[in-house]
Amino acid sequence: MSAGRTAGIDEAGRGPILGPMVLGCVVLSDAAAERLAAAGVADSKHFGAGAKAHERRRALLGHIEREADHVAVCVVSVEEIDDRSHGGLNRLEQARAASLLAAAPAATRIIADGARLFAP
Repeated sequence: MSAGRTAGIDEAGRGPILGPMVLGCVVLSDAAAERLAAAGVADSKHFGAGAKAHERRRALLGHIEREADHVAVCVVSVEEIDDRSHGGLNRLEQARAASLLAAAPAATRIIADGARLFAP
């Protein structure tokens, strides 16, 4: 494991009403996390909704890509979500999250919505 490195993973969207599910994984050193926090990077829920919130999040993307040791995104189509052969949406999300984490550099800590994403 790499000292002082954190992996963060989260998802947005979960089906036909909301469109595809998108999972993102970012790995940061502690120093990079501090610089990003100072630049205004926070949980996207803190930005709210609407065009202004989207613009604020988008403006921070370049900062994240420059500072991160690793950035990966996985898009799961509505058709794949609707195909129940994977054991349900939570299992599909878990499998995709595990794949993203497996492909990321080693980290000493993972930040995720653990109660829902990894509990079972």
